[in-house]
Amino acid sequence: MRSLLAQRRKDPRLPDTSTSFWIGSTLFDRYPYVELTDTLIGRRCANCADPELSGGLLRQLVLADKILLAEDTVFIRQQSAKAVWFELQQQWLPGYQVVKVDTLQALAQKAVKQHQPRRHILKEAFQILNTRYSADSKAHGAIFYLSQPLFSKDLQTVIVSVNYTFGTDGAGTTYVLHRENRRWEILLKLSSWIS
Repeated sequence: MRSLLAQRRKDPRLPDTSTSFWIGSTLFDRYPYVELTDTLIGRRCANCADPELSGGLLRQLVLADKILLAEDTVFIRQQSAKAVWFELQQQWLPGYQVVKVDTLQALAQKAVKQHQPRRHILKEAFQILNTRYSADSKAHGAIFYLSQPLFSKDLQTVIVSVNYTFGTDGAGTTYVLHRENRRWEILLKLSSWIS
């Protein structure tokens, strides 16, 4: 992940290139909504931290796009099924500010105990986080998070989602990247979402 994050563009106004994409400098250490879903809605989101693989994506990457081999899809599904907790660590990411999801979780739990509406809970929690962590001004207060990276068997191709959130709103894109000459190259931009 360090080498991928080292290729980021710092200016959101510039278009993505084949070897860079925009990501802010404030990141959650892991996918923020696994615990939050449990706290706010009362149910846990099992595979929320994985990149979006629905709609026959892996089959498309093997047959149509010829990016993966059939054995890669088995390897990727095994990673997803047997995943351990994917977490970014501040010590490995100079130039980034890594925010612990536990901090967001604690703010949300405090607001739940005060019987505040769900939408207000996240809005207030993000205002506190933005003040506390001085979220990247170019990102307009968004905090970014990455999915668990899912690698091909040779570890040279990866599927990863780059997302950002303002609390109740956000957006993200799933990328297929290939490592070439020590750099990650964007092969495909897959599913994008916005709310």
